[in-house]
Amino acid sequence: MPEFIVVTAFKSKDQMSADLKAMGLNAKNFGQIAGLAFSKAKVSALGFRSVLSGILAAGVVQRGLGLLRQGLGTLAEEALHFDSAITGAAAAFGIYDRQSEAFAGLAQTAREVGKTTEYTAVQGAEGLRFLAKAGWDVATSMKALPTLVNLATASEETFEAAAVKAVDAAIDSC
Repeated sequence: MPEFIVVTAFKSKDQMSADLKAMGLNAKNFGQIAGLAFSKAKVSALGFRSVLSGILAAGVVQRGLGLLRQGLGTLAEEALHFDSAITGAAAAFGIYDRQSEAFAGLAQTAREVGKTTEYTAVQGAEGLRFLAKAGWDVATSMKALPTLVNLATASEETFEAAAVKAVDAAIDSC
């Protein structure tokens, strides 16, 4: 019986050595295959990164073009509003010739208000129209507009309210 144990022990040891050796070879093969897979994944990731960078760059360009288009649209819309407002103001003064000095003076005054105050040029033109409707002449209106705009800003009132107070004060002082 002892012989059988010895023989079995050697067979177990030999079998275990063979199994360990096979496991070692399998682990080595797995490591090599995993290494190749990781290398391929890295190359794919770099390629994807390049593609993704291109997609993101295209998205940034597209967004920039969209904002530019929106800005140009807003600029064109503002120009149309200004044209309408200054034409209305000039008509309120009885000026219908867009080539006249009076029309150019009104437009320049409204634009100057837009450049130098918190009001826009459109609001400046609307202010001139209000003064025309109040009976003011062109020269007085162009001269008074910046002061009335500043008065409206300082008093935190609308342009119309500030202009009415200024007119009432002028009438009271006469």
